[in-house]
Formats: sequence, structure tokens, C-alpha cells
Amino acid sequence: MFNNKKIIESNYTDQKKEFNSRYIWWHYTFEKLAIYIAAFLIKFDISANLISVISLIFGLFGCAFIAVSSEKYFILGIMLIFVWQILDDVDGHIARTKKSTDLGKYLDDSGANLMYAFFYASMGISFISYTDNGYGLISITQDETLTRFIVIISGLLSSIFISLNTIFSFHYRLLSSQSENLSKIETAGPIKSHKTQFLLRFYRGLSSNILEFPGFLVPLVLIANAVGYLSILLIVLALFNLMAVTIKYFSVARKLI
Repeated sequence: MFNNKKIIESNYTDQKKEFNSRYIWWHYTFEKLAIYIAAFLIKFDISANLISVISLIFGLFGCAFIAVSSEKYFILGIMLIFVWQILDDVDGHIARTKKSTDLGKYLDDSGANLMYAFFYASMGISFISYTDNGYGLISITQDETLTRFIVIISGLLSSIFISLNTIFSFHYRLLSSQSENLSKIETAGPIKSHKTQFLLRFYRGLSSNILEFPGFLVPLVLIANAVGYLSILLIVLALFNLMAVTIKYFSVARKLI
């Protein structure tokens, strides 16, 4: 097992190392656990594709439990999301140790896209039968039904914005006939000033750590639900996702001019 762990770590690509260093939450919580689980499973010759499918099942069940909105089911849903995250990293370790396939890449990418869409939507749907009163939001709307509607729409819009972001990135790669990863796409183009580069790095670090699963997204949701601010968080996340997809749309359009 420890030998497998060394093999996994030796197969870390520069992209994977950069990924781990970017996400503070993941780096200091589940990163090592995922490595140990992968090292254990490799002994049984379990395929990365099977782990991808199993992880997605856990994740989708997690989203379903969150949508139910009962407190105990919400916590269970979050726990299942954590399981999905860990297994989603495990399949990558196994794939790099063995040999990744096109099917494996498809399962991994499509699974992540589905999880982002369903996770945001499930939080919005949960407010059909649940409300934390927005801690100030309801005092503005003066209407609980309207407050619920705003929060539900915020969750659904985040789901749409995330999907659009993925579509824009895909079409850029398709039109440019390149298979570059997203970080290369975003840094391509004319040389930017040091100030602009700093602002871009700050924005990417902030947005990825707030809006993405390896960042603080799930812990923020868990804490916000516990203290009664989930409705406010959903609205803030919707605004962040709108900003992210707008920036992506115009940055891709600019590179295609």
C-alpha cells in the first residue's frame, strides 16, 4: 500500500500539483486521504471508471438529500458530497497510475459538470419547503413567498451559469482546435501588466475557492445552513457565478477576434 502511495505521488503532473496548491481547503483536508484510498484500491485492480460511476451515485444522492431540506437529510447530503469529492480524486489517482482512457476522461468531466449543476439547483429547490428567513432579506421583501422565490431562482440560476461557463470553455477549445487545459486558455494572449496579472490571479483564486468543490464551497454551505444564512449565501453565489460566466464569455470572445 505504501509503495502504491509513492507510485501515485510520483505520477503527479504539474497540472495536478498546481491544482492542489490552489485549493487550500482540499489541500489540508482530504488530499492525503484520497491518496491512501487510491493506494488501497489499486491492490484490487479496481478501475478508475468504476470509481467515477460510484462517486457520481454518491454525489447525486447527496444532492437529492439536500433538496429534501430536512436538517438531518441536509447534513447527510453534505456528507455524501464529501464522499463524492474524495472518490472523484481517487479515480484520478488510479487513472494516472494505470492508463487513462477517453471514457474515463468523459466520466470524470461530465460527472463534475453534473454535480455542479445539481448541487446549486438542489440548494435552491430545498427552499420550496424550507426558509431561514434570509436574516434581513425578508425584511426587504416583506413577503415570505417572494423571499423563497428569490432564493430558489438564485440556486437555479447558479446551476445555469455554471453550465454556460462549461459550454463557453468547450466551444473555445472546439473552435480553436486545441486541447489546452483551462488554465492555459485563460493565461494565453497578450502580455499583461504586473498589476493586471496580480488582479487576475487574485480573482481566479478567490472565485475558485468560493465557487468550486475543492475550495470552500461545501464548507461554506454547511456553515451557512447551520447559522441560518444559506439563503443569503445562495444569492451571493448566484452573483459570483454570473460574474464568472460573464468574464469567461468576453475573455473567450476577445481571444477569437
